[in-house]
Amino acid sequence: MHPELLDFLRVSNRALTARAWHALRHSSDLPPSVSGGRPFHGIPRLCLWHDAQGFHTDGSEPFTLTVFEIYGDNLSRHPVVRETVWRRHDDLMELQRKVKRLRKVAIIDPTFDVRDGPVPAAELAASLKEAAAFRVPIVWLRPEGRESVTTDIGAVGFEFFSREQPPAVLGLQWSYDMPESWRPITEWFERMRKFLVACLPETRNRCNLQ
Repeated sequence: MHPELLDFLRVSNRALTARAWHALRHSSDLPPSVSGGRPFHGIPRLCLWHDAQGFHTDGSEPFTLTVFEIYGDNLSRHPVVRETVWRRHDDLMELQRKVKRLRKVAIIDPTFDVRDGPVPAAELAASLKEAAAFRVPIVWLRPEGRESVTTDIGAVGFEFFSREQPPAVLGLQWSYDMPESWRPITEWFERMRKFLVACLPETRNRCNLQ
């Protein structure tokens, strides 16, 4: 590709990625309504995410798994999980074709697959109680010369939100190299991911950010 077109594509890609990740982190704004018309404050309780960067041979795409609480009778809370997957590969192919055709910076609407499912409240509470017992450093120091540089693998993370409005938020992010003391958290993350995915139906809804 011509260097000028590569510059146009890089700028276009940055804009597309920024819009897509804003939507992934605010997935309750995407259709269909996660609340089904019931009372809903829109603040998540938990969000798991994976940016799917690097060389992925399994066809994985960036996603978030976000747990929301929907109000029922007597202000009881019913957790639901929303999985939002950005169809990045398809969008990047469309963006490249548009940049080549227009020969300038281009904008397209990112595309998502969305599906929702109810989450067993007792099992969710037990998993969160397990995570509440973790004790990890928020600062860690390695011996001089022990730092590593790893590329093309992407990052994974999660955020927990308190019920206050605005909430207190704790987020952790890791990649291939991480503090060894975080390993119980990464193992818990994988169990939580599998638990939430098991709550979802097979049918996905395709939508665009507009």
